[in-house]
Amino acid sequence: MPRCGGRVESEASGGTELGVDYRNDAWASTRTVWKFVVDGGKVTRFETGQA
Repeated sequence: MPRCGGRVESEASGGTELGVDYRNDAWASTRTVWKFVVDGGKVTRFETGQA
């Protein structure tokens, strides 16, 4: 079974923007940015991309 995982390297905007060092067996290691939009206590949008 393929393995994957990540480690949060940076945080901004009250925790709604995360810089992550993400690794999986298919793509090796990549720096990734995750952005969340929260409205009414729920995540209403999630964006991801290379940092």
